[in-house]
Amino acid sequence: MDPAIAQDPLFEAHPEVAGTPPPASNALSPFNKPDADVVLRSLDGVEFLVRSHILIEASPWFEAQLRPLTSSQTHLALDAYSTTLDILLRICYPIPKPKSDRSIADIETALRVAVQYQLELVDLARRGPAIEVWALACRMKREALARRSVESTFDDDKFDAGRIGSIQDVNAGDYFRFREYRRLRGQVAPQFELCRPTLTLPAVLHATASSSPIQSRSEDDDIESYEEDPHSQVFLPNIPHPDLVCIASDGAHLSVHRMFVAEASSIISAKLSDRNIPILSVYTPGKLIKKKCKSCSHSKPTMSEPPMLSVKEEGTILGTLFQLCYPDHTLPTSPSTCLEALAAAGRLGMARIVAELRTHWQTLSKQDPLRAYFAAVRIGQSTYAEEAAKYVVHTRLYGQYIWEMETTPALPYYLLTAYYDQCRAAAKALLRSACISPAGSPLPPRDPTPSDAPPEVAAFREVERRAEPEVEVWLQEHLGGLYAAVDEHPGQMPP
Repeated sequence: MDPAIAQDPLFEAHPEVAGTPPPASNALSPFNKPDADVVLRSLDGVEFLVRSHILIEASPWFEAQLRPLTSSQTHLALDAYSTTLDILLRICYPIPKPKSDRSIADIETALRVAVQYQLELVDLARRGPAIEVWALACRMKREALARRSVESTFDDDKFDAGRIGSIQDVNAGDYFRFREYRRLRGQVAPQFELCRPTLTLPAVLHATASSSPIQSRSEDDDIESYEEDPHSQVFLPNIPHPDLVCIASDGAHLSVHRMFVAEASSIISAKLSDRNIPILSVYTPGKLIKKKCKSCSHSKPTMSEPPMLSVKEEGTILGTLFQLCYPDHTLPTSPSTCLEALAAAGRLGMARIVAELRTHWQTLSKQDPLRAYFAAVRIGQSTYAEEAAKYVVHTRLYGQYIWEMETTPALPYYLLTAYYDQCRAAAKALLRSACISPAGSPLPPRDPTPSDAPPEVAAFREVERRAEPEVEVWLQEHLGGLYAAVDEHPGQMPP
């Protein structure tokens, strides 16, 4: 065994190479020249004969390994297989570089090995499939490589990001930054980065409080209060004396009035009937019992335990729905909450609330269509996502960022941008077809004027005829302004 190989720490880290090395075989040209001064041995026993000055220029790691050595030929065992080394060395070597036909898995492996050995892979970004190399760079937080990958598409008018659907671990926020960097041709703010969110994302808060205000109660009100359940309360109505506790799928307890929720939900009404729980038509405090106060010597009256009912929905969504069961309720302010409540209302047979939320969803979608689109995508409501996408077309999509992009896969955002681009192209095509004759065209033939027409009529017709080119110029300029405006909001083009 060559002493240089035996002493290499990477070689020693692989007993399958150190103990019983596979039979050596030479790599393909140009890595089989006998006058090379460095031999790189892969894990599968393939030897690459390369020149030290090329490796030293390509990597600080190789420079540290090779400069101190004085032997005529140096052997290094590397922590990579021959397929990966072939990719990396062909990138480093000054040889013709045809378009790579390597699989994305091979390129990803090569990229990880390149990071390990500090190889600068400028050409990988230029030769590899741009969208895949960019995605790998994002996952590995290699900002320089990500930028070079996007920059390689600047002059490609036919570039299509459709392959993004098959790439894992890339979110809509990543693709948003890809599009913005490409649209602006790299002229971005200093703090802009492709591999991580530029904007500070707000903390995602898990609501544990009631969605409606809880009335505060003083010591004097205890006599008319009920014993609060020790479990987590996510909803408590303003009206006193709730007579039913609904237990959500996540264990949250929601105190409600049977009459309101039964009237709103056919499913809950049926469950109450199955359990022989009567639906009260009036509010009565119920039977009071005496309970010893823990902090004082006197006894205080409390309500008897209300019946409990399990409902297979999350507590926060149930809290939103139960609030809508009561008079003078407020509607959700976010598209996400509205859609989640709408889906749950359908499962619970809340026909009135479903109709009310559908109408409210239309309003929220028009006010904030991009957020509405991502809300629909997140909970798998494709019909509502398509509806929101139509409203997005009426707004400006360039540069529009919301934090929900960071938790949504890239494909839905790609589909939205593709739809937006198609609508814009259709609007421009329609405007092109509406263009009229350019200014300065010959005047139309003069209409014959009856010889017996009064002179003032003939003069009026002449003035009208000569004013027509000015109208054409104005309309042409107006159409040109509309053509430029469809880039910002293609859906707002007038008929």
